[in-house]
Amino acid sequence: MTDWAADARYAPAVADALAAFRDAALRLSAARQRWGAELAARLERELADLALRGTRFEVALERVRRADSPLRLDGEPVELGAWGIDRIAFLFAPNPGEPLAPLARTASGGELARVSLALQLAAHGEEIAGGPTLVFDEADSGLGGAQGAALGRKLRRLARRGQILAVTHLAQVASCADCHQRVTKRVRGGRTFADVARLGREERVAEIARMLSGARVTALSREHAEEMLAGAEGDRR
Repeated sequence: MTDWAADARYAPAVADALAAFRDAALRLSAARQRWGAELAARLERELADLALRGTRFEVALERVRRADSPLRLDGEPVELGAWGIDRIAFLFAPNPGEPLAPLARTASGGELARVSLALQLAAHGEEIAGGPTLVFDEADSGLGGAQGAALGRKLRRLARRGQILAVTHLAQVASCADCHQRVTKRVRGGRTFADVARLGREERVAEIARMLSGARVTALSREHAEEMLAGAEGDRR
C-alpha cells in the first residue's frame, strides 16, 4: 500500500491538497463561529418565552491535538476529518450567574425538550416544508399560564414544516393542536393497557375543560375551553 505522504513523487500533490484542506477548514470554522453566535442569540430569544429568560447558550468550537496529524495550525498538529477541524459542543447555563457547561449534563428533561424546540425554531424557523416528525414529551414541565400558551404557539409554528407529536397535561398546549388524542390507562385481566382515542370537536371541549378544572367540569371551564379552542382555530386561518 502506497504511503502517499512519504513518497517523494506525490509530495507536491499531497502538500497542495493539504493546503487546500487547511484553507477550506479555516473558512468553515469562521462561518461556524458567525453562525453559532447568531444561532445562540436566536435560541435565547425563543427560550425567553418558555420560563427560561436569562438562560445563556453558546456554540463552542474546539480543536483537538493529534500528534500524527499532517495538518499543523499555529505550530500544533490538529485532528482533521471530513467535517473540518472543529469539535462542536452546545454549552448551557439555565440560570443567571451559573457557568456554562455541556447541555447534556446541565439541562433537566423539561429544559432539554424546550431547548430542542427552541433550537428547531432558531435554526430553521417554520419556512421549510417537509421537515421531520418530532416528538416532545412533556415539554411543558414546570410551565403554566402564559408560558404554556407560548409553548403551544411555538409548537404550532414548528408544525408548519413537519408533524409534531406533543405529550402534554396543559390545556394551553392541547388547545393549539390540529388533532387531539386522549391517552388513558386501563387494567384488564391483571395487565395494564393504554388506550388512545381521537377526539371530535365537542369531546375536545370537554377534555380541555377537564384539564382546566380537574375531575369536576363546570360551565365556566367549558366556556373557557371553548374560548381557547376558538382562539387557536382563528390563529390557524
